Amino acid sequence: MALKCVFDWTLIKLSFRHIKIIHEKLKPFQCNICQQNFSLKHNLKSHVDQVHYNLRPYKCELCPSSSGNESNLRLHIERCHEVKKFKCQICASKFWNQNSLDVHIDCVHEKVKKCVCDVCGKWFSNVKTFKLHAKRHEEEKAQKSIKKEFNKWN
Repeated sequence: MALKCVFDWTLIKLSFRHIKIIHEKLKPFQCNICQQNFSLKHNLKSHVDQVHYNLRPYKCELCPSSSGNESNLRLHIERCHEVKKFKCQICASKFWNQNSLDVHIDCVHEKVKKCVCDVCGKWFSNVKTFKLHAKRHEEEKAQKSIKKEFNKWN
């Protein structure tokens, strides 16, 4: 009697997919209209439908707004039609979710600094703000490289 393997190969397939998309940043699907690249085929399809064909099948029942995808419609309803439920006990600012309130308290009231820029040494409370800052350094570096290359040929 032969033994049957019961190993679940889907986890391995998902981990390979994760590595290719997240870590290797592979984007093999290209829009033939604007040449923007996407890591997943369904992201390309959504892009074409929403950006180039302006398809907005998800309609808000409370106003004329519509969206190309369900998650953006949910976000619209939350931001435009629902009450901000999370209130800061220190300054009474209101937020859509607990995470936004926590970030507010860390940044504004507790002045928590979580990230440091290895280029200029500036500290940041918010990871998003830090990433935007780091991106500016990358853009400056790219501009300098382009200028240097341009000057080399002129």
